[in-house]
Amino acid sequence: MSVLPKKVLMERIDRFLADKKRGISAALFANVAGITEDLFKKCFIQKINPVSEITQIRVSRALQQWENGEIAVMQGMYNTRFTEYRRSPKPRMYRHLGLQVVDGQIKMDVGIRNRADYSQPSFNQQLEGDKGD
Repeated sequence: MSVLPKKVLMERIDRFLADKKRGISAALFANVAGITEDLFKKCFIQKINPVSEITQIRVSRALQQWENGEIAVMQGMYNTRFTEYRRSPKPRMYRHLGLQVVDGQIKMDVGIRNRADYSQPSFNQQLEGDKGD
């Protein structure tokens, strides 16, 4: 797995945190990344701490593992949640029907996608990016 550049990582984590159906809490994700929840919040949510190289590597690796379906969130007794690595990755796929901006025109975007893929900007981000050009 390659390490994502800081700018790309920040954009993808912003999309990750904005997703209400992501399936993993920020605390569990920080635990998977091997950093404290406090450091994760200060670097990526509040953005008051700079992201160090080690944090960048750990969060990038954890995000790519989550997107590939290598990590599962399990529920134990008394509704406790924990993460577990899968022997064989199972990405969560879903039917997608949406809009996309292509060369300044709005087009339909239909197909099957990975639910945990945060590499593509949302429709609102595409429209805002189009206005700036």
